[in-house]
Amino acid sequence: DGAIATYLGYSKHDIESWAVLGDLTTLYDANAPLLLCSLPVAKRRLVVINNGGGQIFSRLPALQNSTDQAAKYMKNAQMADFEKLAGFWGMSYTCCTNQGELENLGEEATLLVEIRPDSEQTTAFWNSWQSLEI
Repeated sequence: DGAIATYLGYSKHDIESWAVLGDLTTLYDANAPLLLCSLPVAKRRLVVINNGGGQIFSRLPALQNSTDQAAKYMKNAQMADFEKLAGFWGMSYTCCTNQGELENLGEEATLLVEIRPDSEQTTAFWNSWQSLEI
């Protein structure tokens, strides 16, 4: 869907940049990181929140009344190996499961950071989000 390509284009002249994307957004633009070889070397961090597919869609009111099959297609569960994708893209890779691991990422020029929240972390996030007064 162009999210990674857009990020790379905007970060072309930055010495450090970050993009935080969902797993499906990353997979939908899986060819874009191949552009890295044509960009100046810089500290780029592509952070992928991998919760196994479009879990955000399970919170849509319209999906609450849909059939199980329709919900399955909407969530689009995936089991991609982001470490292998990082290698294919020529990026270093790390997987983080807690906040402490995010604080020591190293100095690699390009890094894919995979964050794998568990279901309890996801539920806590959404409960906190719903309690915000915006």
